[in-house]
Amino acid sequence: PAMLEPESFDVVTSLIDERQLPVPALLLAEPRAGAAVISLGELEGDPPREASLLIGPEGGWTPEEIAAASERCRLVTLGGRTIRSDAMALVAVSALFAKWKEY
Repeated sequence: PAMLEPESFDVVTSLIDERQLPVPALLLAEPRAGAAVISLGELEGDPPREASLLIGPEGGWTPEEIAAASERCRLVTLGGRTIRSDAMALVAVSALFAKWKEY
C-alpha cells in the first residue's frame, strides 16, 4: 500500500473531505478516546478495495482532532499497547491485512 509523507491534521482532513484520499477513512485512536472508538476486530462488512488509515503523532491526537475526525473517519483502536508512531503504520497495515484476510 502507498504510504504518504506526514501531513498536518488539517491537510489530511481536507484531502478526505475533497475525496482525494480513499474512503473509508480509519483513524487509529487510543481506546479511551471516546465511545465512538471500536476495536479493529469489530469492523464489519466486506473489505474495501481501498481505504485510508490515519496514524497520529507521538503523544496521540488532541480531543479536538478526535472530535473533528469522528465526523469523517471510523475511529478504531488496536488496543491498549503503546506503539511508536514510526512503527504503527506497519503494525496497523498488518492488522488490517489479517482482519480482511489479505494473506
